[in-house]
Amino acid sequence: MDVSKEVQMADVQSNDSMDEDNSDNDDETWDEIDAESDSQIVCLFCPQVFKTMVVALEHCKIEHHFNLVDIKLRLNMDCYSYICMVNYIRKEGVTPDVLISAKEAPWLNESYLTPVLQDDPWLMFDFDGLESPLDNCMDPDTQFQFDGLNFANIKAENGVVTLSESNFAHFQQMLKYYMEQVQKKEHMLSAAFQQINEMKTVAAKIVCGDVTSEERELDRKISSMKLSEDNGYFRTYSHFGIHHEMLSDEVRTKSFRDAIIMNSSTFCNKTVLDIGCGSGILSMFAASANAEKVFGVDQSDIIFHATDIVRENNLTSKIDLIHGKVEDISLPVEKVDIIVSEWLGYFLLFEGMLDSVFYARDKFLKPDGLILPNRCCLFLTGLSDHASYEHMVGFWSNVYGYKMSCLAGEVFREALVSDVPAETVATSSCVSIRLKSLRTWN
Repeated sequence: MDVSKEVQMADVQSNDSMDEDNSDNDDETWDEIDAESDSQIVCLFCPQVFKTMVVALEHCKIEHHFNLVDIKLRLNMDCYSYICMVNYIRKEGVTPDVLISAKEAPWLNESYLTPVLQDDPWLMFDFDGLESPLDNCMDPDTQFQFDGLNFANIKAENGVVTLSESNFAHFQQMLKYYMEQVQKKEHMLSAAFQQINEMKTVAAKIVCGDVTSEERELDRKISSMKLSEDNGYFRTYSHFGIHHEMLSDEVRTKSFRDAIIMNSSTFCNKTVLDIGCGSGILSMFAASANAEKVFGVDQSDIIFHATDIVRENNLTSKIDLIHGKVEDISLPVEKVDIIVSEWLGYFLLFEGMLDSVFYARDKFLKPDGLILPNRCCLFLTGLSDHASYEHMVGFWSNVYGYKMSCLAGEVFREALVSDVPAETVATSSCVSIRLKSLRTWN
């Protein structure tokens, strides 16, 4: 049985991800952003129109001598710089020569985050995925390690390898580097195993219905809990490994980014509360969307690194970080306009942050305020994955010529968190949980 979760973020959603319930509560959700398959892509520099971005990019390269890849690499552009550049071109009507000869990006101004053309396909283009032909040829870390080696000074004779002093020193640096990488991976694995073990217990209760009436009646206002009871949970998020894992989830992170940045008119001059801010990524998205003030709250020690991250990105005037539980803190403002939070966990509800979101909603959110994400669903789907079965279960029938079939039964006792190929889906999806509006749901 595979579990997939679907999150609707500010109504930025795929056309086939929700059923007729999408029509409910339209006045409580954000303006829908749809990239129509038949959208007309207007050239950045002339009135010519195209049906695909590939053709539009090739046209700009050939007819206007404007190579987006070259500009990206030369000016070290990120997604936000790209969005500003597109709106800058549209608004100012600059020629390609201005961009090609630019020594720095003249469009790095928050005023250029506002779209000039409504539903401009250029703003929906995956700029982060734009790569030069050489991007995939060599891993940057690997390239760095080999750049310092002089292979001409490495000799091998009669089974004996001799190195120059400089090459020997460089090999020592390489060894130290890779040992540090192994240690980092071990820390990440340790944190991940701890989370998975905790997830197994919660998932088993949800699937098997092993939830007592007392547990169902627990007060959602968890501020009465002692901090020591939460320490294990917060320590998990103090380590950089879990944040590396979450930020590496491009589908999730880019969905939050697009929901915020492409609704910058909604965030403009608003006060935002980021619950469980972690590394501060959502707070920085909100600041880049012209929020007037962002308050990021986190009990884990990662917030001290987040403070450095905010300072490094010159956003200290817009973002204030608060160390503590949202149930215990006070804000310098009475109410906020928007609450953002990445509370989704394994099996959707594993992390148990939803109670904190509801508490913050009732205490800090204005009556007409917004919550991101506002709606979500948990689906159950049946799979027929013979390859995974053989890998996880069949493996024990012959282990180096010995039978260990007694361990195969243990496999079924544990949940497996994994991506699965689409072709293994064997049933239709069933909605197990549907939260239509976090702004009103209790």
